[in-house]
Amino acid sequence: MEKYKYKNSRIYQTPEFVQKMRSKKISTYLPFRAIINQLENIYDPITYQNILKKSINSAEFALQNNKSDWFVLTTFIKNIGNILYVLDEPENLKSISNYTFITGCAFPKQIIYPEFNSFNNYSPNGIYKPHCGLNNTFISYNPNEFLFQTLNNDLNKHLLPPEALYCIRYGNLYLHHRDNAYEHLIDDYDKAMLPLLQEFDKYDNCNVTIDVTNVLLKKYEILWKMFFENYGLYF
Repeated sequence: MEKYKYKNSRIYQTPEFVQKMRSKKISTYLPFRAIINQLENIYDPITYQNILKKSINSAEFALQNNKSDWFVLTTFIKNIGNILYVLDEPENLKSISNYTFITGCAFPKQIIYPEFNSFNNYSPNGIYKPHCGLNNTFISYNPNEFLFQTLNNDLNKHLLPPEALYCIRYGNLYLHHRDNAYEHLIDDYDKAMLPLLQEFDKYDNCNVTIDVTNVLLKKYEILWKMFFENYGLYF
């Protein structure tokens, strides 16, 4: 099943598909506790780890290391985008994998399951100018991009800094911040943000297993209220 999803995403994720998904209209409002209830029943389709437990582990690890409030909250909410698997149509979901890559250019050799690279006929730069910047590319549409677009919607007022949104959007672009596979496309801003993205990755994918049985969600609810004008989110 895992390999099947990677294959489908490699075939169907195109700049046109990404544009279509980005333009989808907001239709659902979920308050904080409703979001949490949804996450309790969602598991990562690749690792099969419970999304809420993963979020709490990452945030608790960040708290233990005295990270700033926005950083802690970002590690906690980064996986909220997995609600996409509940809200969207099955036809769209067959093309979606949590693994992030750039559409409209050649797949890097470092990509997982490179045997599917034959589905791509683009050159290394593809439709992009050299060093155009990640913000000017069509990265594959997945829970990360879904959450990024959600947070950028005018209905969702928040005080998260640009650094938080950058980490949410590109946190799973391992081809960039682990493999340096998009050096020909990144710009000076991406270079400046790379150390932060690599630091964030240590918490988002921490190997520390924290006992979350006695962790109260209330403190994350309080953090949420510090940064969000609404009690929930419009999806």
